[in-house]
Amino acid sequence: MFYRLLLSLLTGIIATLFLAQHDPWTQTQLCTYLTRACQQSYGCRFSFDNAEIRLLSPRIIVTNLHAIPDQSEDDSWQWQCRRCAVSSSWLQLLRTCRIAIAIELNNLEITSRMHDNQLAILPHLRQLCANNNALPLPTAITSVHLANAHLRVSDPDAKHHGTMKWNSETKLMRTGYRSTMQITDGSCTYADRQVYSQAIGNLQTHLETTGEWSAQIAGKLNLDYLSGGPSCYLSGSWNKASGHFTLHDLAKNIYLDPVIVTTTNDGFGFRLNGQLPAAQAAYLVHNTQQPSVPIDGTVALSAHGTLGNQQTARGQLAWHGNLPTGGSRDNAKLSFTYRNGSWSGHCVLHGPWHTELDGNWHWNGANGGAMILSNAIDLQSSLVPHWHIRPRDALLKLSYSHNDGLDVQHTCSLANELAATQCDARGSISVTADGARARGTVGHYQYQSTADLSSTPFFVTSAQVTDEQGTTTLQINRAAEHNTSTEIHLPVCTLRTGLASLYGSDLQGEGTVLVKLGRSAAGSITAQVSLAHGVIRLPQTHNFIDGFDAHCTLNIAQRQLLLDSLTCSLHSGFVSAAHGHVRFSEQGAPTTAYLPLTFDRCLLNMKQDLFASLSGSLTYTLKPLEQPTLSGFVVVERAQLKENLLWQELQEQVLKPSGSATNRPFLNPQLDVKIATKEPIIVDTGFLQTNARATLRLSNTARDPHIRGSISLTGGSLAFAYKPLLISNGTITFAPPQIGNSNVELVAKNRVKKYDVQLHVNGTLRDQQVSLESSPPLTEEQIVALLLVGSDEEALNIMAPLLLAQNARDLLFGSHKNPRLAGGPGTGPRPFRVAFVPSFTDQTARGGLRGGIEITAYDRWRALIQKNFSLTEDTRFELEYAVTDDVTARCTRDERRDIAGEIEMRWKF
Repeated sequence: MFYRLLLSLLTGIIATLFLAQHDPWTQTQLCTYLTRACQQSYGCRFSFDNAEIRLLSPRIIVTNLHAIPDQSEDDSWQWQCRRCAVSSSWLQLLRTCRIAIAIELNNLEITSRMHDNQLAILPHLRQLCANNNALPLPTAITSVHLANAHLRVSDPDAKHHGTMKWNSETKLMRTGYRSTMQITDGSCTYADRQVYSQAIGNLQTHLETTGEWSAQIAGKLNLDYLSGGPSCYLSGSWNKASGHFTLHDLAKNIYLDPVIVTTTNDGFGFRLNGQLPAAQAAYLVHNTQQPSVPIDGTVALSAHGTLGNQQTARGQLAWHGNLPTGGSRDNAKLSFTYRNGSWSGHCVLHGPWHTELDGNWHWNGANGGAMILSNAIDLQSSLVPHWHIRPRDALLKLSYSHNDGLDVQHTCSLANELAATQCDARGSISVTADGARARGTVGHYQYQSTADLSSTPFFVTSAQVTDEQGTTTLQINRAAEHNTSTEIHLPVCTLRTGLASLYGSDLQGEGTVLVKLGRSAAGSITAQVSLAHGVIRLPQTHNFIDGFDAHCTLNIAQRQLLLDSLTCSLHSGFVSAAHGHVRFSEQGAPTTAYLPLTFDRCLLNMKQDLFASLSGSLTYTLKPLEQPTLSGFVVVERAQLKENLLWQELQEQVLKPSGSATNRPFLNPQLDVKIATKEPIIVDTGFLQTNARATLRLSNTARDPHIRGSISLTGGSLAFAYKPLLISNGTITFAPPQIGNSNVELVAKNRVKKYDVQLHVNGTLRDQQVSLESSPPLTEEQIVALLLVGSDEEALNIMAPLLLAQNARDLLFGSHKNPRLAGGPGTGPRPFRVAFVPSFTDQTARGGLRGGIEITAYDRWRALIQKNFSLTEDTRFELEYAVTDDVTARCTRDERRDIAGEIEMRWKF
């Protein structure tokens, strides 16, 4: 009966909820009650277009929900969403006696101002996360899902603005709310200047019930506050009242770590360390204008301060970079104090020739600034011996304004301790966008000059020095149509050091490279480069450059080098180019190039193995965003090879360049080069003598060339120790991609004693098949022994012939620098030959060590005396005479002292 009553009660409740959620009056009353309860609890006013309340599975769906502060005059914040869904669970309510709410907001837009250095909407958000006491039961938000959310933050008084778009998921934990946020876009402006834009990344936050929060962030943003708006990466964490962050670009030219931010009563405090390019640091100080004088180098920065109603900063920075005029590398260290747009501090400058200046400076971004420096140490230079400037005897005042440019006033007193004299100097230098002008006095001399700093390297346009009587002692005049030429003398030893440090190559020689620079009517720089009274030895060759002359034009504006002519005479050979051009990028790397080279009878030596005289034509071409190409043909006029042509390592050394020569991309071109021999290559080694003709084609890249073609061997011989084999034909075939594993075919034959011996080689250099045949037939071990020692008798049973066979393979495919078994030049069968022939036998009756003496005369007579050292009476004699190549007479006396004779005749069918 009880279960029936309970089932009836549940059925009635479900039916009532089902009917109530479709009743319009019930819907209206519930919406009015919930709206009033939320407005009382959260201290705001809500409005919406439509609301739907479901009671079976508790859920409220509201469209175009809009929330504003309860006070009508308060417009510091508001938020609205296109769709809001609030859901709960009856089971959760019965289990915990608390209404657990899950919220889903789509297309949420939040607008808030900054108040007391925090978001004005923040108290309202905290109330949303707290319990709602206006409802009959306590409530708690367990999760919040935001889709396409957009936050706008503004501070009209300080002219700060910020936006952020994101998607997030927030859940209630024991200690507060934990959120995971994917930021899709963000930007910020500070004092009407864009600080960053296009911010993306991930943000994880934890808001505790006490109101304190912590976060972790990792993302990317464009730092528009710097020149060019470089893309930077941001990572770090925030814990309650302080945060630790890292900011850097991809190349880490901009690198700030750590960046520590803390909350204060007046705003935010910060402390940072890092580095950034000097041009970016100048852009920060210069505010909205780019400095007219280019600045190079890197600035290391360390600073701390506050951001709020009172903007202050203190710190120091160190600059390491180049002078704008391209002079020596200088250093600068500055300490600074910033307060409300004005900078001031102390600085120390380290210049060339052990120069050190220090002083004070101030700067205002709107008007400019000034710096006063004096020398802290004694200044002297080897260019003016015995002269120096005592400490504090030099004073330098620099002032800069946006309208007038840079003005430098200098005074100093030079002392000569040796002559006990003193010279005073004073003058001024003014630098504007039009150029520079200098004037002043040094002792009794006066000088004045003008210069165009943008026109390097000939920036001095005019100069004049006069003495106290007004007589001109030095004068330089350079008109646009008559430029003063400049000569550069570059010793070969200096050029050798530079090439060794850049490319790892060794350039030997002596003399001077003379460069004459001038200006053309079009404003380009003309250059004539020649080798004066010297020679340059080419590495790893027996050739050297004894004359060089090149004419070229450099257009700095277009970053293009035009080659008018090039002639280079070698001790043996000649290289020339009628024209060519190279275009460079802003970083100085070549982007396009065209250079055709013609060479005639140039001597080439590679590791004293190959001597060749080469002629031909090669063209180097480079196009933008493409790999360079090298095409043309090479003719081998004459060549001699002192190493085995069949040696695998030789082919790799000759046909494949070293890796260090092709490390740079522009030195690793695509190849399309044909190679052919005009006269046969003479191959002359201790074992191999032949003539070779080659027809090859190089493809792929210079670092990994592919070779296709063949080398044909005509005539020659293989000089085995006893008698050579004559080469009838031979071919080495190259097929990409492997160089040292070419296919080889070789046939060599000769008559050795009474045998016709043939050698066949097939396969590759790494996996070759060598076969030996003879008529009358012999085993390969016997044939090898016949070629190397002139005997087909068994020696040391089977081990010695096997070793000889292996050494014969080494002779064919190994290096011939130190041949061990080859006959060498001039070797061959001698008229009279005596050889000792040892033999091990394993016979039951007559075993032991057997030795013999073989005597050969003119390949016709052969005598063998064989002795068994275990049996003194066991001696064998044999005499053989070759009547013809096919008829042989033999007489023997065996170990039993029996005498026998035989005649051997061979017929060929």
